[in-house]
Amino acid sequence: MGNSKSSVFFKKDDGVRAMKNCYSEELDSYYTIRPECLAEVPKTRFKSRVGKTLSERRWKAAFSKDGYLDIAAVLRRIQRGGIHPSIKGAAWEFLLGCFDPESTFEERNRLRQQRRGPSSGGVKI
Repeated sequence: MGNSKSSVFFKKDDGVRAMKNCYSEELDSYYTIRPECLAEVPKTRFKSRVGKTLSERRWKAAFSKDGYLDIAAVLRRIQRGGIHPSIKGAAWEFLLGCFDPESTFEERNRLRQQRRGPSSGGVKI
């Protein structure tokens, strides 16, 4: 039942080693490894589980027209296969409680502007 395939390191044209998983999805755009750090970098524990990982497509589909997030469906997907690196930042904003799943797109944009600080005309401290 288990898949024994694992991540493989490959060398890009510029000499930087990067990771590529067994399903040919290049993760090097997310995790580039500098040559001087190769000896210190542990192997990644992220393994893409085809059909289980919360993908960008499923993430976008979890929002209603008004912007409400179906957090229960998202949590089930994360529990089964993790979060794809391309959407981790956005997903963690909800998981850490920065945004309420019951908030709309407009409410979240307004909150982001307030949090940016004085340089963007937000709340001054």
